[in-house]
Parts: sequence; structure tokens; C-alpha cells
Amino acid sequence: MAKFQVLLQNSKIRQTGILTFANVISLGLGFLLTVYLPKALGAHEYGVFSLVCAVLNFVAVFFEFGFFVSIAKILIETRDQDKIRSIVKLALIILFYIAISFAICIYGLSFFIDDLLHNKIGAYLMAVSSLSISCVLPFVAGELLKATGEIYHLAAYKFFCKLLYFCGIVIGVYYDLLTVQFCLWAFLLTPVIAFIATFSKYLFVKVEHKKLYWREIWIVNEEFGIKNYISRIISTPSGQINKLIIGYFCGATDVGLFSLCCAFSLPIMLISESISSVQFKSCEKRRSYSLRYVQLNILINVILSVGCFICVYALFAFYYNRIYPNWGVWLSLIVICAGGLQGIYTPYNEWLAANGLGNEMLSIAKVYAILSLLFNCVFIVFLGIWGAAITLLLINFYALMATLYYYNKERRLV
Repeated sequence: MAKFQVLLQNSKIRQTGILTFANVISLGLGFLLTVYLPKALGAHEYGVFSLVCAVLNFVAVFFEFGFFVSIAKILIETRDQDKIRSIVKLALIILFYIAISFAICIYGLSFFIDDLLHNKIGAYLMAVSSLSISCVLPFVAGELLKATGEIYHLAAYKFFCKLLYFCGIVIGVYYDLLTVQFCLWAFLLTPVIAFIATFSKYLFVKVEHKKLYWREIWIVNEEFGIKNYISRIISTPSGQINKLIIGYFCGATDVGLFSLCCAFSLPIMLISESISSVQFKSCEKRRSYSLRYVQLNILINVILSVGCFICVYALFAFYYNRIYPNWGVWLSLIVICAGGLQGIYTPYNEWLAANGLGNEMLSIAKVYAILSLLFNCVFIVFLGIWGAAITLLLINFYALMATLYYYNKERRLV
């Protein structure tokens, strides 16, 4: 009992526990929606919903510009609370202008996306263009709250995003409003509400030394942020482009099935993301992770992968047997294994970002992008949706090896 009380007094363990608990609840609510929506909407309509989300998430990566990772790096190294509040306020100002440009881009894209992807999703993009910034908000919130050490606020943000989305879908079911457009509005509106609630305390902060802080952000962005931004542009869209290629060659229904398989793999990264978020502020100066943490991360990812597969097997056998083929369970197995690899390499990737190793991250991203585009274009054409799953497994294995290599090369033993 005494040892347990000592553990509770450790702030990192306490923060990890709170964030993990919030993630568990959030993923639980998200899992229920993931299970329910394909059957409620139908395989094709759920595929349309997934394809619209894929387009939004694909474009979202181009509207970050490296500013928020640069700001996070400044916040990690800052102890002055007044400066921290001012920097966060400037980040929100940047986000406001990005939101306007993002909405205009999505609105313009909606006019010709139907011809580009051979699927009728333009009207949906036009309807939700004003909320498109929602796809950027989780990344921004994560960077800012991790860097300021506000782990409890990060936990609350993630929890309320899912809770509000869940409540929105429940309302849609109760009043018989559940359509693709209603689900998109619920999906995109809830992160905006949660973000405003989380960062409302910064809206009225008076920024002193504004020119000095703008200059600092700009310099850090040129030295580090833009490299991280380019690496994200190269790696993230290339990792998400599989759904767009599936939509073009296979159709919206297969996009929905692949998205469903990817959603089932999300719980695997639960603990890795939680611990990485807590460790983010303390892994600067190239301090290495403890061996116990590395072993625990691997063990947890293996256990969660096995648990996810058991759940997926039961769902395809008894719940999805009339809307998706039985082989979907084996497709899910490949994607779950890929998710397990991502969960293992996530802490190393966070470590590289926290220590400003932009060149190394850019090198990884370039190879990742080439492999992703090459494998997706070849495998999906010849193997269909199976090609996307195999590609995801291969590129995540490469990402694990590459991040581990640079981590071992650059870390400082303590």
C-alpha cells in the first residue's frame, strides 16, 4: 500500500494514468461508434463518410506549416509563464488564419473532387468546408498541451471530443437524422467545441513583446519547424493516400472496410501515446528512455494487438456477417499488426521531435513516402484492398527500424 501511495505521488505516473484513462474512455466511445455506424449507414454510405474524412485529413496536413511544432519546441524550453501564455495566444492567432485558408481550399476542392476520385463527395465537402479546420485541431491541441505540460487538459480535450461526438450520434439515432451529412457535422463540430473550451483561457491574454515572440517563432520555424512540416507533408499524406487510391480503383465501399480495419487498430497505440505525451517535455537534451519503459511499451502493444484481433474476429463472425465479407477479419489482422508496429515506434518518433532532429525526421519521411506511394500504387492496382493493408504493414516496419536507428545514434545515456 505504501508503494502504491508513492507511485501516486509521482506526477508522471499520475499524469500517464489520467491520460490513459481518458484515452480508454474516448476509445471505448469511439469503438462503439466504429462498430455501430457501418451497419446503421450501410456499407456504401459508411464508405462515402470515410472517403470524405480521408480527403479532409489528407489536405489538413498541408495547413500546419510547421508553426505548431516550432511553438511546441519553444514552449518546452520556456519556464516563464507569461511568455508561455503569450506564445500560446500567438499560436491561436496563427490557427485562426489557417482555418480561413483551409475552409476556402476545401470549398474550392468540392467543385472538381467528384471527377478526380470518381465518387460523389463534392456536395458533402462543400457543406462541411467551414468546419474543415477540425481535422487540424487534435494535432494542434496535442502539440501545445504536451509542450506546456497540461496533460490533464489534454486528457479532458480528448475525452470531450469523443463524448460530444457520441452524444451527437445518439441524438441523430433518436430523432432518425442519421445520414452521411449529419455524421460529418457531428464528427467535425465536436473537436471545435472541445478546442474552444480548452483554450478559452488564452483568448484574452495580453501579449507583450509581440514582435520579439513573432521573430522567435519565425526563426525556430525556419531552423526546425519547416523541416518537420516537410517531413509531415511527405510522410502523412503518403500514409493516408491509400484510402484515396482505394476509392479511385475499388470504390467507396472498400474505403469504408479499410477505414473500419484501421479504426480497430487505434486502441493499440493507446498506452504509447499516453506515455509519450507525458515524457514529451522531459526527453529533451537527448535523454534516453529507460529499458523498463521500452520493454513495457512493446509488451503492451503485443497484448493490445491480440485483444483487438479477438474482438474483430467476433464482430466479423456475428455482427458484420451480412454487410462485409468474412475475409475482412484477416484483412484486419494485417492492419492490426501494422498498428502494433506504429505503437512501438511512436515514442521514438516523439523523442526525435522533442530534440529538434528535423533533418533525421525528414530523411525518414522521404523514404517512407517513396515506399508508401510505390507500394500503394502497385499493390492496390493488382491486389485491391489487400494491397493497402500489406503496404501499411511494410512501411510501418520501415518507420520502426528508421526511428530506432536514429534514436540509438543520437541518444545520451543517463
